[in-house]
Amino acid sequence: MKKLVSIILSAALIFVFSGCGKNNSSDGGEKVEHSVDVAKLASAGQIPEVEFLVGDSVDGVKNELFKLSSGMTYEDFCSEVKASGNELQGDMYSGYVSTTEQNGYTVLSATYNEYNSVYCIYPTDKENAKISAIAVQGPAYGFDNSSMKEYVKSAVEGKAEEAEITSEFSFIPKESEGATCLRYEFGAYRLEFYFSPYDELSLTVLYDMNLH
Repeated sequence: MKKLVSIILSAALIFVFSGCGKNNSSDGGEKVEHSVDVAKLASAGQIPEVEFLVGDSVDGVKNELFKLSSGMTYEDFCSEVKASGNELQGDMYSGYVSTTEQNGYTVLSATYNEYNSVYCIYPTDKENAKISAIAVQGPAYGFDNSSMKEYVKSAVEGKAEEAEITSEFSFIPKESEGATCLRYEFGAYRLEFYFSPYDELSLTVLYDMNLH
């Protein structure tokens, strides 16, 4: 009798612990425990690894990109240049923040931590335009470049769509080269995760579709 009770208790414990760390997702799959509430942050226009939001002013974001890339504020940088006896030569941003025109949009970009890059996009011809999208090539929402597609899919609350890659921005991974895209919709915000042919995360993009 004692042996039978022991077997029943063991089976019950196995059942309980097998469910730990996982929850059912809205699409019927199992969810993993992830330390970042991706849906909540994306719905607020935020990628937590950067200090600005989708919808912020272009000038403010440009200053933050300069700080991210150079390690100091633009004002401190200019002060150091003057203190060294040199003249300020026009726009001092260009050494740290790149500006390009692509497909009717202006793209501000900066590289940091040697290998990581961030891109901030706004409509070129729109007066007083706000940042309409942020793309991060590096850690985003607690994921990094080793995060696999299935892990990301199981960690994010919401319906995931395996989407066709249609963007023509130069930094977006190419479908023809084996890249794939996982897309979520959170109100006016669209969140896209791009993966390499090995299903490892390579780029994260958050759009405000009312601004983009």
